[in-house]
Amino acid sequence: MPDDARGVRRTARVLCVDETGATLLFHTRWDLELLPPRWLTPGGGIEAGETEREAAVRELFEETGQRIRKRDLVGPIGHARVPHPDGHPYSATDAVTFLWRTPRFTPVDDHRMADELDDILAHRWWTADEIRASDDDFSAEDVLGALDRLAGGAPQPGDAVRVEGAKWNGKPHWRYDARVLGTDEHGLWIGVDAGTTVQKGWRKEYLTGHAFVRLVPPTTIAWDDGSWMLPGWWDRADVDAYVDVTTPPTVRRDESGEGWIVEYVDLDLDLVVPASGLPAWIDDEDEFSARSVSHGWPSWLVERARAVADDLLARSSSTPAVAMEAGHAWLAQQLEDAEQD
Repeated sequence: MPDDARGVRRTARVLCVDETGATLLFHTRWDLELLPPRWLTPGGGIEAGETEREAAVRELFEETGQRIRKRDLVGPIGHARVPHPDGHPYSATDAVTFLWRTPRFTPVDDHRMADELDDILAHRWWTADEIRASDDDFSAEDVLGALDRLAGGAPQPGDAVRVEGAKWNGKPHWRYDARVLGTDEHGLWIGVDAGTTVQKGWRKEYLTGHAFVRLVPPTTIAWDDGSWMLPGWWDRADVDAYVDVTTPPTVRRDESGEGWIVEYVDLDLDLVVPASGLPAWIDDEDEFSARSVSHGWPSWLVERARAVADDLLARSSSTPAVAMEAGHAWLAQQLEDAEQD
């Protein structure tokens, strides 16, 4: 089975999106005593010796009858760690999702394994609006976020934003309310007022002593190197910029359809650029080393986080690396807007 010694199951999934923007989901059951039936994308466990992409191609064929090539898949476009209740043989599932654009088709069950024939109850092509309006249970994958990004919706200045960071094990990282300031060639800029309530971890809450802005880099549909960060500029005398190394932040509509949610997984390494003109440095190396082991990070994630941090440090004096001048300008706007409120 495709699992590690920590009891975490590794899976590959495929977000099939048709010409209308709808996605194919299966209504499935695993164990009705532990988990209710829920809708999820085609996919399943990664077998020994398989890559994630190879597993996605195989699972798609088994569950739908559609035979595609590895190069037909885009991504991966996302990752989700799904915790399981007591009694489940795995403590969690790591799901890597790829995108496949396709004309709408009807799945066939000719190639399904015995457990898949028992597990899959029905199929349906869903739009994002239909998912939002449904009372059914859906898997914890970011299906809605991916569909929203593909639909091309964009935040506008003044829109409300909820930032929801997490650690790889699902524990909350920083979470707070912000608002959209605008966009430029660097990406989406959001601002936070001094005195905003910020949650860290499960219970800790703080009032921010300083206003700050954050840059959400453009997220391509694939996880490219350039978007593995969440830079910030604070109204402080000691720090010029602080760049969290993260999984590529994603932006999606909230459940009300009126605001936005920015989500990311914090990877512990941080670039600190002091205001004193002293050299920048990478912070929290000890946390990175410890948590990458204790949280069971896959090796590719450790390597990517390390490479991004090293690249940021090497380019820390370069404006394109952390958009320094733009960050100062957007922070000035945030402070000016706060004075007028």
